Amino acid sequence: MVKLGPELAGQTAILQVHGNFHLRSATDMIIDAAAQRMNGEGDYELKLRFDSRRMDAALKLREPAGGPWKTFCSCRASAHWPRP
Repeated sequence: MVKLGPELAGQTAILQVHGNFHLRSATDMIIDAAAQRMNGEGDYELKLRFDSRRMDAALKLREPAGGPWKTFCSCRASAHWPRP
């Protein structure tokens, strides 16, 4: 179980999370994860394949309007990867 507070998700969201994580290195990983919201509607799925040549990602979301993902995505974040 993961509990997201209202500061992060706009409302308290309790998620049951499960999946497989194969982290061979910082540049070689496979992540298949899913979460189901326990205190409201919401299903989330992440598939990530990452190696030195490419990165493939898929994110599936199902939640009502104004759900926690909308608030979470409005947070500022950045990521930088070196170019080959």
